[in-house]
Amino acid sequence: MLYKILLTLNSPSNSVYKYSKSTEKLTQNNWKQLDDSNKVWISEIIANDLLSAKIRVERDLNLFFFESGLYELSYAFQLSLSDVSIGKINNNLFLLC
Repeated sequence: MLYKILLTLNSPSNSVYKYSKSTEKLTQNNWKQLDDSNKVWISEIIANDLLSAKIRVERDLNLFFFESGLYELSYAFQLSLSDVSIGKINNNLFLLC
């Protein structure tokens, strides 16, 4: 089944991240930007079921997050006519003294 995806990313406003490297990961995985702010993306996924499609989107989000150098990333995505999935990825680093 073909799933069309709308993805919205929201990073903290005071964060600076590696724009070109992180967006390169999304474009390599067939994502296209809808605006110049790097916050809204679209894609299409062929998957056997909704769960498989969600796992693919979450994998792409994690690749983007890893390359971005962000400490936190909030996101929302919708697969075709399904419910909107929202979440947050954190980079919790514990310092040992």
